[in-house]
Amino acid sequence: MTKYRPNPSDMKSYVAGMLSLATVIEKLNPDGVIVPLRGAYPFYAAYEKISEIKGKKPKEGLFLPLGTCTDLQKNKERGLTKPEKSQIIDSYISYYLKENPNAKRLLLLDEVIHGGTIITHYKLISRYLNNFVGVELKVCAVEDKRIEKRGKYKELKSIRKFNTIQVDNLFTTDRRRFLPKIIKDYDFSIEIDNQKLNKIMGSLEEIIETTCLS
Repeated sequence: MTKYRPNPSDMKSYVAGMLSLATVIEKLNPDGVIVPLRGAYPFYAAYEKISEIKGKKPKEGLFLPLGTCTDLQKNKERGLTKPEKSQIIDSYISYYLKENPNAKRLLLLDEVIHGGTIITHYKLISRYLNNFVGVELKVCAVEDKRIEKRGKYKELKSIRKFNTIQVDNLFTTDRRRFLPKIIKDYDFSIEIDNQKLNKIMGSLEEIIETTCLS
């Protein structure tokens, strides 16, 4: 099987978007970046690489195992239900805030194809953060400019003043080479395949370095 490689034009647009992302994160200066893994991890990995190139320390990532998972009990891949997403968000953010009691500024980094998923993530995270005084949630949404967005997303983006970045083609979307593997075990625990995370980082480093040097 031939390894997928995006065309040079899409690579340049993507890397330009990731450079803009690094600038946005630096400007907003969050205490932590919330990263839904099966959509936004490639963005965070690119941001880490760009920070390394610039000699800057990246903001800490809070990785949420959200997205398509391999369900060992059902022996198939499937999407998570809304209650499952809510449980993951609550438990992971609760642990993060206990470990980082001074964290007051959080940034949700997510991809946008049509806009439905980021709406769900934003609402579930906002609802949980209402339990904490003084914790602010900002959003950086990376949009695929080829695809028309839902009206509800456009409305929420306007009301909540999302920071948006557009790229010509979000070629990492639904492409396994760039996506972490999330495993839902028999005891309903969820695990992340860290070996796959390292492979993703390697693929994105190659794209960033090739594009920046061309």
